[in-house]
Amino acid sequence: MADYHFFRRGGSDQLRIEKPEDLNAVETLDQKLWVALSMPVAGQELDERTLALLDADADGRVRVPEILAAVKFMRENTKDFSAFFAGKDEIALSAVAPDGIVAAAAKKILERLGKPDAEQLTLADVESATQTFDAQPFNGDGVIVPASAGDAAALAGFIRDAVAADGGSDDASGEKGVTAEQAAAFAQGAADVLCLLYTS
Repeated sequence: MADYHFFRRGGSDQLRIEKPEDLNAVETLDQKLWVALSMPVAGQELDERTLALLDADADGRVRVPEILAAVKFMRENTKDFSAFFAGKDEIALSAVAPDGIVAAAAKKILERLGKPDAEQLTLADVESATQTFDAQPFNGDGVIVPASAGDAAALAGFIRDAVAADGGSDDASGEKGVTAEQAAAFAQGAADVLCLLYTS
């Protein structure tokens, strides 16, 4: 059974999380003892970008299952939780589980930054790699920009026309593009217009 440690604040008992064992205990803590079962992403003292990452369904709130999923992810991808209590903006690669997704991502990031022999991954490394990746035509954000069409001028024109029709969506690169749904809606709308023209 987990060894829980609580402190009292604001008239309620709250779980004290000061060491790796405390974080491990979160998963088995009865939800009746949680101070809150959800919280908004915006307007908190915590970094909003971090909370947005926890908000797996992007509904603007972080809920208990998402916290537990994050704890599980951390456990599966690090050798132990001690690295998260060091108060640093870097993590030693020796603390990362060698066969996990974090290890693979860290290796790729450091290779792309020209630091394949680095022994730690810093927040600055991740942010730099993210900016570089976001600028790519295919960055995995679900938005296709004209540059994604490569040499296919007709396809690039289709994307630009679709953006002009309904405003498109913001790509991570900062450019305007379209999602699959927007592209399909534009194509259907164009087909409907052509049908009317040829049948009238």
